[in-house]
Amino acid sequence: VASTSMSKVDEPYSLDDLTSGGEAFNALAAYLFGANEEKEVMEMTTPVTTTSTGEMRFYLRERKNSFPKPVVENDEIFNEKGAVKIQNIPPA
Repeated sequence: VASTSMSKVDEPYSLDDLTSGGEAFNALAAYLFGANEEKEVMEMTTPVTTTSTGEMRFYLRERKNSFPKPVVENDEIFNEKGAVKIQNIPPA
């Protein structure tokens, strides 16, 4: 799963963040479209979900090797709401 926060860094999550989740979506889409250390373009996937803690998630296709690392804060494609992170979420 590639995920990022919908609230600004160091600010609490609110319902307003859910309605303005475009920046989080754009940060995740940028990661898929090459804003990663390997500049690898990956397929857009579904579903896109949000959590009760204010995280937006893109579910990534399984692969044999690891996913490329997202860009870091000082790179030009960085979400003001936080960095994209890769997480291993086991199936339910």
